[in-house]
Amino acid sequence: MLLVSSLASLGVIGAVEYVAARNALQPAASERMVQLREAQKRAIETLFSDLSDSLVVYSRGSTALEAVQAFTAGFDQLANAPVDPAQQRALVDFYTERLIKPFERDTGKKLALDAVLPADNSQRYLQAHYTVAAGGPFEGTGSAPDDAGDGSAWSAANARFNDYFREIATRFEYRDALLLDTRGNVVYSVRKSASLGTNILTGPYRQSNLRGAYEKAMAANSVNFVWITDFQPYQPQLGQPTAWLVAPIGAPGRAAGVLALPLPIAKVNRIMTADKQWRAAGMGRTAETYLAGPDNLMRSDSRLILEDPERYARDAVAAGTPRNTVDTAIRWGGTTLVQPVATAAVRAAQRGETGTVTDTGYLGRRELAAYAPLSLPNSDLHWSILATRETAEANARVVSLTQTLVLTTTAMVFVICVAALLVPRCSCGPSAGCRPAPGRSARATTTSPSRSPRATRSVNSPPLSTT
Repeated sequence: MLLVSSLASLGVIGAVEYVAARNALQPAASERMVQLREAQKRAIETLFSDLSDSLVVYSRGSTALEAVQAFTAGFDQLANAPVDPAQQRALVDFYTERLIKPFERDTGKKLALDAVLPADNSQRYLQAHYTVAAGGPFEGTGSAPDDAGDGSAWSAANARFNDYFREIATRFEYRDALLLDTRGNVVYSVRKSASLGTNILTGPYRQSNLRGAYEKAMAANSVNFVWITDFQPYQPQLGQPTAWLVAPIGAPGRAAGVLALPLPIAKVNRIMTADKQWRAAGMGRTAETYLAGPDNLMRSDSRLILEDPERYARDAVAAGTPRNTVDTAIRWGGTTLVQPVATAAVRAAQRGETGTVTDTGYLGRRELAAYAPLSLPNSDLHWSILATRETAEANARVVSLTQTLVLTTTAMVFVICVAALLVPRCSCGPSAGCRPAPGRSARATTTSPSRSPRATRSVNSPPLSTT
């Protein structure tokens, strides 16, 4: 009975300790995800604030104003500039080989040459002299000359201002820098991209989100106005995700043009991926943070595609992501505007909710997710921010505690059982004495230990007679 009581007490104590520890550790795991989410949210908000402030400095300076005026004047003078047949053929080859074929390969969409080939003479002239020489969207700016040597006013302006804008683009990781005049013409591109000379209101890229941002900037009457767009595929960048920071140049209400900078996605990913130093940032083996848009697509890169692209492809397809979507992500080396993340956490954040949930993630794994909405002022950005960790890792301390309790309980049960076997034997030890068996005691009472049988008989015999 004592053994049963001891084991029962031990079981109750172990269960109580387990429940208490589990209830303490699980909220702690959720709190760590919340802290990670909030830290990343603050970092992203600070980044966009810094980018906006920098753009105000560039657009309000005298250099930007002088540049847009000079490029606009030079652009207008090219309306009747001649383009010879060889230059026209070079343009056709450039668009066919450097833009259309890569675009169709990467996106799986068809792009007609007539839809993008320069039709305006100023655009055709600039692209024949500069864009073809630049080599392509991702060839850098080194191959495009600062001055084509054609004696045009536009080339003179480029020789004067190109180094200034190129320094901004290179130092602060912008893919390009555009100047647009008051009629929507892209009168300057630091990369000399296919957008150079196009019209954002009537040209081939009029459906891009740059148009809406341009119109807002031109209509702005407030000082230090900046507008930020969401990501969208942009044809001059081979359909890759591009978001824009846009600000008017000149006095409020009297803008001489617009400065447009592509959002430096590398800086966003550097924050969201902890600069690829996840373990050093305390994120363990599986934790990650990412951004999602209202279309349930990522706005930053997946941790797994950066660590192990082959495993990402395998897991994403197994979780239901279409194979062609995964192939696009692998080809681009990122998941921005590619990977679907229609999880319960993302949907809750889109509803404006903040909290934590255990759910199946976009890679098909059970995970603990801390979610919150992320909306930035003066922008189209209505995103969600998430910090996630696989439940197996998030609950590792609970599992470790369970194993420890099981081992401890097993050891104590063993000790109690052994003790139960040894105690009865020890109860007859020398200090306590052993009681003799009943039969042996009866015999001992019939025989006096102080007298022998002979002595007994001599006492009872009559005395001998004497003669």
